[in-house]
Amino acid sequence: MSPGDGEAAFGAVVARAPAAADAAELSVDGQPVARTAVAGGRARFATTATGRHDLRVAFSRDGAVVATTGARGAELLPRSAVAAAPATAAGGPPAAALARALAGGPRYRAAWVHDLTTGAAAGVNAGAAFPAASTVKLGLMAGALRRLGAAPERSAFAYDLRAMAGWSSNLATNRLLRRLGGPATAADGLRRLGARASTFPGEYIVGTELAPPRVSSRVTTAEDLGRMLFAIHAAAAGAPGARARTGLTAHQARLALGWLLASQQRGDNASLLAGGVPPGTPIAQKNGWIRAARHGAGILYGPRGPVIAVALTYDEAGVGAAAARALGARVAAAAWTARGVPAAAQRRPRPSGTFDRQPTPVRPPARLAAQPPERPSPTRVHTRGRLVHHAHVPTAAPGPVATSRRGGCPCATPHPSSRCTTAFPGG
Repeated sequence: MSPGDGEAAFGAVVARAPAAADAAELSVDGQPVARTAVAGGRARFATTATGRHDLRVAFSRDGAVVATTGARGAELLPRSAVAAAPATAAGGPPAAALARALAGGPRYRAAWVHDLTTGAAAGVNAGAAFPAASTVKLGLMAGALRRLGAAPERSAFAYDLRAMAGWSSNLATNRLLRRLGGPATAADGLRRLGARASTFPGEYIVGTELAPPRVSSRVTTAEDLGRMLFAIHAAAAGAPGARARTGLTAHQARLALGWLLASQQRGDNASLLAGGVPPGTPIAQKNGWIRAARHGAGILYGPRGPVIAVALTYDEAGVGAAAARALGARVAAAAWTARGVPAAAQRRPRPSGTFDRQPTPVRPPARLAAQPPERPSPTRVHTRGRLVHHAHVPTAAPGPVATSRRGGCPCATPHPSSRCTTAFPGG
């Protein structure tokens, strides 16, 4: 039966029928909602229900029930959710609206939005490296699912996978790492999901909210998180090439999506994005937090199609939940309002090389440890329509550096002894 327990479904329920059956009836949460004839050995139902439901299909012959099957906690999405247009540079939600969404809040902020119906995408500081917290567990989930074969939900690792997705358990994450190949499995998952700058160096410290590290080698970007969510969604929806790129079967990807939709909304794991969309909107989301950072990344599933929204925050003085949720709600609202609008009708990004003149500074987190005297001064520029932080870093500067992958130096300044970057050294 599709969907199975905890699996996502795109407006349809399909069940394999026994040879004797000629009809089937679908019940949702114990209430009969549809009846259909068996054709080609299967019963197929279209459903308009959304959210988490228990499903039951009863097969009958001449009115007598001959068999039943079911799924508990299936995550039902509208048929419009199947849209999976890749991100394009042709346009995006209005740049002014996204900039307004990031005006005010924690000291450092970034956002990425992607309309999966039109492909329109836009970001502010979307390539800036932030401490990732738990968000890069998306990579471990994908890597683990690939290793577990056709039915990961029946494996010995199912509980830990649900715990990692549902309430971001560090204990469950560490158990998976130890038993399924270590950081290499997570790194493979990150790569297959399309992350370009994210890292997963190893196990998590249990209870990081009590004593977070001041500088982390576990980093991500707003665009990377958007790309990873899109890859999972596209594989689940059957988009051409998505399953080959991710290495996930449709069932594995729909399980991942279902687990993210079932994310427990309480405490620190409460959504940063839900306040910007109508109540009850299904959101497949992954949150991450430490004392100095709070992030939310999710796919918002509405009747006009899905949209990805990502909000990252950082402040060395600490980031409060209320401030992060207020910012996340504004980002989600900006994405939600613009969804379904053709890219051609939206404001095009400014050409390469023009400077951002926003009055509110929006910058990636700087390394908190002592810096050498040559610490670079960042310049916010638009590179191929995307706002990034650009700096010239001396080649001798210590620590890892997120080097620009956009190609070339957008400011055209001579710098024979330095290299162009989109983030400060370290982090």
